[in-house]
Amino acid sequence: LSEKLVDSVDGRAARGSDAIAVSLAKPDHKQFDVESAVVFPTEHIRRIVVAARAGKTVLEVPAYDGSETGEKLYNTLTVVGQPIAPGGRRVEDAAAGKPALENMRRWPVTISYFDRSKQGGEQTPVYAIKFELYENGVSRALLLDYNDFAISGELTAIEVRETKPCK
Repeated sequence: LSEKLVDSVDGRAARGSDAIAVSLAKPDHKQFDVESAVVFPTEHIRRIVVAARAGKTVLEVPAYDGSETGEKLYNTLTVVGQPIAPGGRRVEDAAAGKPALENMRRWPVTISYFDRSKQGGEQTPVYAIKFELYENGVSRALLLDYNDFAISGELTAIEVRETKPCK
């Protein structure tokens, strides 16, 4: 297994009223706009939580995460499973025994990422991620499936801090 850095992307993305302006410094200097309907990963998770709370099981949104060369856009299909009630399906990772999490619902979630540049016809996802998502956005039991191989991730540590609502 090589520990050599393969891709390095550096840049900024700012949401405007009509579009998202992306300015890349690495791997190449480049500027472009992305349609305003595109979401960043944090907003994507927020929308999944909102949909799950409302009992929705499918969510489709275009997403930008700055991966690869920083120019990739994905169409995503999120499938939300039946909620896992507090105390249901015991956890044995770092989430176990955390008061902030043990009384919270969570959902099994699968997000499939499709190459947005390949339009039309049936597509196979470029990759998919599966995880359990708590109502507060914390996730656990991660599985990244790249079709040829998969990587699993385990929550090994979590520090839940007290927060105040934004004004």
